[in-house]
Amino acid sequence: MHGARCPVPCYSSWSERGEEGPHECAPRRSSKWALLLIYIFFAWLISKLSLLPSPAVAVIFALIGVCMFMIPVVPGPAVYLASGCLLTPILEKEWGGVSSIGASCNVTAMENETESEATYHFWVAALCACLMSYALKMVAHVAEQKLIGEPFRKSVKVRSMVGVNSRTMKAANYILKSKGINMGKVMLLCFGPDWPTSVLAGLLGANCLQCVLALSPMLLCTTPATLMGAFMTKTGTMYDTLFQVSTLATLMTQAGGMGLMARALQKVYTEHSKEIEAIPDDEEVAAYEAAQARLGELTDKAKDFTVLPTCQRVLLVSGSVVGVLSYYGVHFLNSGEHPMLFQNFGMTDCLDHLGQPSEKFAIGVMGIMWPGLFALLMLIYMFSTNFYINWWVGKAAKRELAEEKRRNSQNQLDVPPASLGQIADEAADAIGRVTGV
Repeated sequence: MHGARCPVPCYSSWSERGEEGPHECAPRRSSKWALLLIYIFFAWLISKLSLLPSPAVAVIFALIGVCMFMIPVVPGPAVYLASGCLLTPILEKEWGGVSSIGASCNVTAMENETESEATYHFWVAALCACLMSYALKMVAHVAEQKLIGEPFRKSVKVRSMVGVNSRTMKAANYILKSKGINMGKVMLLCFGPDWPTSVLAGLLGANCLQCVLALSPMLLCTTPATLMGAFMTKTGTMYDTLFQVSTLATLMTQAGGMGLMARALQKVYTEHSKEIEAIPDDEEVAAYEAAQARLGELTDKAKDFTVLPTCQRVLLVSGSVVGVLSYYGVHFLNSGEHPMLFQNFGMTDCLDHLGQPSEKFAIGVMGIMWPGLFALLMLIYMFSTNFYINWWVGKAAKRELAEEKRRNSQNQLDVPPASLGQIADEAADAIGRVTGV
């Protein structure tokens, strides 16, 4: 078996030798708090699921994967990555191999397992994970289109949020409702944002079967991200290199796909501009957006810093300053071999080493040290003040809008009724128009 080298940040064997792991830079430039919790959660989940038979694991992960797809903020690559991270080591161990998860616990391969056998077990497990990712994407699309998109077609607010009257959405409407399978439909469904695109297909009433057929090439998109997750669970130079290759392939697939999708949309709009322009506006959405325009103006007016009350100004400034300090503290005080805020933990690290020695940690199960807890509380304060300011501004804008409506209604009631003379004059004018006198 390979030596205990971790393809994720600050694996213990690297820090002991005073070196940086091969993937040291990339994770540290993203959200460290999120990465730490994700790695700990995946390591724990793998350790628990590995006790179950592989069919049960597959069913459980399928449910988890579909639920992840149903969350609007979760991108598709995150689900594919999770498939590689979770299924590969569990299936590898189930079928006779030895996973690298917990490698720093001195878990080693069986003496009678050769290098070729270990590689074979891994690749078979990784292939199953790739097929699972592909299947989950197809099932999730049908669920999002049928269970979310189509029921919300009756909601004016949702249709407004999607922007069904915009030029881009009209072009997407034309593509999704076009008969058969074409390049524009394939590009839009395969490379568009997962949740919004699938829900949009339901909102616009697209044919579900044709959408699923257009998603068939999605295997080319799900495989690199799934393999990236699988390689994260292995140690050794070969897997480190493969991780970097799969990461590059994933980025190229996502970036290139977005470019191809934009080009397909532009081409369709150019070649079929008359048909797209002929698509009528949603009148209910247009009326709703007109009503919301004034509320938006009042919201902009209410959040002007110069007119905010002193209390709101203090909260806004303090929350911003505390948030910036917390952000830079996480990025600068937790670098190097001696982290000060939270423990550097990789997916192949041993859970028994998490939060040790215990006196240094405020929340040992999450690897958070005492200074890290303070930085986390600062971050929570920033989010709390931001939430409160947004809530206060929205409430103030709605209150002002209600006051405007009340004043307008009062002005209409204050208009004096027509006098008898005016009524008589109007009647005489009407008679004169009829008789021609």
